[in-house]
Amino acid sequence: MLTMAAAWSSSGSAPAIGNGTILTKYQIVNTACKIYDEFTDGSTTTEGTGNYFFSFPLTPASYMGANDGFLLSGYAENSGVQGYSVVGSRLFDTTKYYVMMSVLTGGGSTPWGATNPFTWDTADYWSGYGEYPLA
Repeated sequence: MLTMAAAWSSSGSAPAIGNGTILTKYQIVNTACKIYDEFTDGSTTTEGTGNYFFSFPLTPASYMGANDGFLLSGYAENSGVQGYSVVGSRLFDTTKYYVMMSVLTGGGSTPWGATNPFTWDTADYWSGYGEYPLA
């Protein structure tokens, strides 16, 4: 697998990773890109505002557009307080995507964000594994 530091951005004010960590590992298998993402919030991480985006390591297939989803599953944790499921993803455009997480009250899912599915802080983390079709 290849490794890269994914770009992390938001729909609001910009987050900054500080001493936290972001990692994407990826592998091309036939016409798909398999990915493993992980994020850990550090003590000097600035969470910013809005919904967060992760960058794609490789361009998705041209038939995939904004709001299309791709397979992504995993786990998020609010510093040992509560766990959440990573339940999928949604393209913002051909360069970045939202990570969708479970909502405990009322069911459904929400895009990962500064206050979704909880207010992110030091030692909170998520990881996910999935794949999407390549261009």
